[in-house]
Amino acid sequence: MADMLRPIFLCTKDTLSKYYLLVAYVLIAVSILPRLANLDAPILDLNSFRQTQTAITVSSWLDDDEAGVEVSPFDQLLYYKTPLFGEPFFTQFEFPLYQYLTYLSVKMGVNNVDRAGRLVSIFFYFLSAAVLLWILQRLCSNRWVVIFSVFFYCFSLFSIFWSRTFSIEYCAVFFGLLHFYAFMRLKDSYKALWMTLGILAGTLSFLVKITSAFPFLLAMLFFLLREINFDFRRDLLQPRQLLDKLSINFTLVALAGLLVFVPLVFELLWLSHTDGLKE
Repeated sequence: MADMLRPIFLCTKDTLSKYYLLVAYVLIAVSILPRLANLDAPILDLNSFRQTQTAITVSSWLDDDEAGVEVSPFDQLLYYKTPLFGEPFFTQFEFPLYQYLTYLSVKMGVNNVDRAGRLVSIFFYFLSAAVLLWILQRLCSNRWVVIFSVFFYCFSLFSIFWSRTFSIEYCAVFFGLLHFYAFMRLKDSYKALWMTLGILAGTLSFLVKITSAFPFLLAMLFFLLREINFDFRRDLLQPRQLLDKLSINFTLVALAGLLVFVPLVFELLWLSHTDGLKE
């Protein structure tokens, strides 16, 4: 019996460190299980007003389908209804990507709106956890820090609760993380793929929830300052030295600026559109 169990106990710290990526992916996969409990529960728990406000847009699209009202996907996204305060029901806040994916889930066979919304939220949580792992791989050489960071992200009670709510939160978190990750990859190779992905992810991050984009923009700023060897004490007192660093890394700084500027333009266009509907 002891001989049979010996291989288990031979799983040393070095062995676990060697397969840390596998461990991290297993943690992410297993973390889906506690999030699948009671998916049909009414969305009347914490922050119920915001959850039901998000869900009511999906219900309005489904009601239009039942009534035989033909609305193009373009109009559904740009002129979606939030029936809270009376006609014409245009109370747009965020771009309704999460709501539309939930609506498509119902159309494809998920026969409960609450369940569909929770599943879409869990799907974005899963994607966000994978992107976070990729970011940690590039930022941190300590594999144990990577594993414990992923474990905390996946199994904290805060994460478990909010990742299964009917809300846009993890959709916004995913695109914010992907925006940051694309910038990290762009730093290594100036490829159109990473630039395109960064602009797309950044634009959706801004449109889905602009306030959730700020922490990731701050992370991008600190990452950029690290890459150009910015020294807070010396460079702030010697502007010429800072300008030299910026000129040496002009391509990276310019690309970082584009990754923020283009999404910001789309966000301002969206705000102008929604403000016009509310007038």
